Amino acid sequence: MIASKPPGLSFAVILAIGMVTSAQAAVLCKKKSGVVVMRDACRKKEKKIDLGQFGVAGPPGTPGAPGAPGSPGAQGPMGPRFIVKDANGTMVGLSEPPGALLMSVNGKLISLGLKASGLYSPGGDIQTGFYYASADCSGQPLYDTNSGPPPDLPPPFAFNFTSRGTLYYEIGPVTACGIAEKNFSSDPNFASWCAQNQGTIQSDGGCCRPPVVPCCPGSVAPAGCSGSGNTFPPWIGLGTLDLTTFVPPFHVEGP
Repeated sequence: MIASKPPGLSFAVILAIGMVTSAQAAVLCKKKSGVVVMRDACRKKEKKIDLGQFGVAGPPGTPGAPGAPGSPGAQGPMGPRFIVKDANGTMVGLSEPPGALLMSVNGKLISLGLKASGLYSPGGDIQTGFYYASADCSGQPLYDTNSGPPPDLPPPFAFNFTSRGTLYYEIGPVTACGIAEKNFSSDPNFASWCAQNQGTIQSDGGCCRPPVVPCCPGSVAPAGCSGSGNTFPPWIGLGTLDLTTFVPPFHVEGP
């Protein structure tokens, strides 16, 4: 049985199609008389026949130009990190080599030095005295900017230091007057000095000296005010964390 051909398509055209598919460089050209010829390229006044209408695949085209780069994709999740734990298996923070710890405290990022025996401030225990807005040295401790402005760290990193097993970290500016001061010392005459300065030795061994006159930020520091210089500086409120709740030795666990 002979297969039927599309209407209007001569046997010569069908034969030419077969020849074109085997000779990929040639094309079919139709003259005005209706005669179909095979050439490398059609002449003027000849019409090129599109073989696609007959279901014949043409030769592969040349590769197109590379497209424009796409937009960056969303950032992927953070990879696994090394975790620092204490002797009881309590997570302390993330290990940041070499010998550093990154911990989150109340939305603040804190960077501390890390040893197997404990945590420490890279700058050392820089405070021997603290300030309070209460006469009995209770409540939030305050940082005196006369001691030096805190470093300009990008949030959520916070200026911090350690003292006597406690972490102190920056919360924000505080307006306060009537500032009491608490000092610590290992001097054997410290208690006598405290009494001579109207102070009281408290349970933590510190001497709390209540304010004699108000010390307000930005105001001229009157006689007896704990501030130094001609004007009293603004205060920075500090948060605290008892580091002794973490039990050494510390160890690092990998991902």
